[in-house]
Amino acid sequence: MLYCFVLEILISKSQSILIGEKITLTCSLNGSNNVNYSYEWSLNEISIPNENMPMLVIAEVMPTVLGLYKCIIHEYCSEISATFFLEVAGNN
Repeated sequence: MLYCFVLEILISKSQSILIGEKITLTCSLNGSNNVNYSYEWSLNEISIPNENMPMLVIAEVMPTVLGLYKCIIHEYCSEISATFFLEVAGNN
């Protein structure tokens, strides 16, 4: 049996992100109704402690939280991951 899952990271804003704003990243797995997953988030390949839910809230976007976010979903003996690069408008 072949399963096809699509993992993506959704962001709470559709417009440009600005310093000081609150945003939410959501790790969304389409094509599965299994809820027995464990989640792991990282920023620039460094694990974010105590972030093990599908949603990651960034209370205030600052230069220290910009970069490559990764969500990893673990299920039994397998895992799937997706990435999202967080940058702010006008940040060159």
